[in-house]
Order: sequence, then structure tokens, then C-alpha cells
Amino acid sequence: LSVQVRSAYLSTRNIPKERYQEISDSLSYILGIEPSRIRELLQSKRAYVRLKNKLSEEEIQAIKNSGIREISIENETERFYPNGPLLSQTL
Repeated sequence: LSVQVRSAYLSTRNIPKERYQEISDSLSYILGIEPSRIRELLQSKRAYVRLKNKLSEEEIQAIKNSGIREISIENETERFYPNGPLLSQTL
């Protein structure tokens, strides 16, 4: 089965270093991710990084209310196997 999940992505390209602390603290609180991990992602050479998938509605609302323009919520499809890994290779 395929299920829809929502993921948070951060566009790191235009974020000044002065905002790293503010953004990492806010997103850490909202998403339950260590601030050091978020700072690591902010310093990444990649322009677009995934912060978290399978967001709850509360997390989505908190992200929207945070005012962080560089974060986006994306709809994604994920495979779900009702019986776990049993027969997953045959599908």
C-alpha cells in the first residue's frame, strides 16, 4: 500500500549564519530534533535538506506559525506493508 506523509524541508541557501541559532532552537522545539543536528544541516553544502518526515498536524501548524520562511512542507508517498516485512520483496 502507498500512504501519503508530509515532510519538512529546509532551504539552506539564503540563511545567514546569524540566524542559525534562532532557527535551530525553534525547529528543535517544534520537531524534537537536537539543535546540534539542525545546525549541522544548516551548514550542509546541500541547498535543500529534509528535516523530518511523517509530520503530525501539530508539528505542521507549529511550523506554519513559526515564521521561518525557508521551511516547506511537502506531500510524499511512502510504501506501507500491513504485514511488516513478510512478503514485502514479492510486491
